Parts: sequence; structure tokens; C-alpha cells
Amino acid sequence: MMRSALVEDGVVVNVIVGSLPGYVKCPVEVGPGWAFAGDMFVPPASADPEPVTLAQYQAAVEMHVEATARARSYSSAVSCASYVGSTNSGWAAEAQAFVAWRDDVWEAAFSALAAWQAGGDPPSIEDLVASLPEMGWPPAA
Repeated sequence: MMRSALVEDGVVVNVIVGSLPGYVKCPVEVGPGWAFAGDMFVPPASADPEPVTLAQYQAAVEMHVEATARARSYSSAVSCASYVGSTNSGWAAEAQAFVAWRDDVWEAAFSALAAWQAGGDPPSIEDLVASLPEMGWPPAA
């Protein structure tokens, strides 16, 4: 089937199957946003996002650790970890579990980031955070 594009100011604004007056015959892959110069269609420039930096990955992991502590009603990760030596056995157990989990999270994150820095594909921030170990809080005392 023939496809045709409506071009305004050198840019494809609509594509139809068939032909209409004012439309230009075009290949199948052409779509709105393509440029048209003379008799040639040019795809839009790719909108590649800026690469994620090491600092952004680390900040995302830190935010994940903080959010996990806050979800348990601690004011921060540091606050949660500070209960390791608490005389309240429930708080101490939560802090010990949190500190062990935090260590596991950072080891996993550093391992994933080392693989990326060694030439692997960079993970998205969402994929990196999703790949981290899950927190297992101890049962309430």
C-alpha cells in the first residue's frame, strides 16, 4: 500500500495510507517529526538521554537505604543504625538487621557498578535499585 506524508515547513506532520493532494509519497518507516528536504526523508535526531554518572547511581542507592529506614519510622539510616547498641532488644535487633542489609546493598551496588565500569552495559537507576537485596526486618519482639 502506498503511504503519503503531509509536510509543513519541512517537517512531516501526518502520514496516511493512500494519497491526497498536498501529500508526498513516503516510505513505510516515515512518521510525524521526520524532516523532508527536497526528495529525502530524514529521521528526527535521537533524544538519547545523558549517560548516568557514578555519583547519580550512588545517590540513588543512598536514597533507597534512607527510604528503607524511614519506612520503618526511623528519622534516617544513621538513626536506625545507631540503635545497634540499644538496651531495647527489639530496637537493637532492627538496627543489627538494618546494618547487615545496608552492607549487602552497598556490596551488590559496588559489584554492579564495577561490572559497568569494566565495560558492561550501564544499568538504569531503576534496574540497579531493583536488583539490590531486599530488607528483612526481624519479627517484632
